Amino acid sequence: MHFDKLKILTLILGLTGQLVAQSFEGRIRYQNTCQSSDPNFKKEYCDLITDSIQDYYFKKGNYKYQSIGVEGWTLYLKKQNTIYAKTKKSKTVFANKANKQTAPETGEIQINRNVITILGYPCDELILTTPYSIQKYYYHSRTSLKPRYLKKHKYGNVNQIIKRTRAIPLKTIWILKDQNIELISQAIEIENLELNDSLFTIPNTVEIQN
Repeated sequence: MHFDKLKILTLILGLTGQLVAQSFEGRIRYQNTCQSSDPNFKKEYCDLITDSIQDYYFKKGNYKYQSIGVEGWTLYLKKQNTIYAKTKKSKTVFANKANKQTAPETGEIQINRNVITILGYPCDELILTTPYSIQKYYYHSRTSLKPRYLKKHKYGNVNQIIKRTRAIPLKTIWILKDQNIELISQAIEIENLELNDSLFTIPNTVEIQN
């Protein structure tokens, strides 16, 4: 359950913002942390559910998360509307269709303007409250995203979030109520790049499991 919720967090990392003429293409580097007010919570648990640094690549609806220094990655291919995930220690790639809703569609949504500044960019805040979590997304048009690119991405409510926002977030906070855990991901670098399509391909050396 913990891993599935983190996967959702990773997949939806930050699809929010203001509409501009062109979508972001390039790399965002995130620093990830987790914490808890539970006195029995151990720091080692964070190492099990998240990597401290991840690079996020986006191009025309395709995205990829690549952990620094390890072999694990998550890849979404828009044409197939499928998420492919490879863990650190496995040679198997797990494939899941993104057309299935895996989180509550309904929840209280609140938008606050100009809440924090990240990397010099004043960010708006979107808060989504569900029975199981409180999700906060901080976004700016610097990393704008066209909603049509991910309109079929129902997994993790991605299509619903981007419909209201329209940018890759610079910071995401997920508070998991039942586990009393707070997951935080914040951008520490943004780089516009012309990405090669080969970045969004699955190596032929791995086995795909549906």
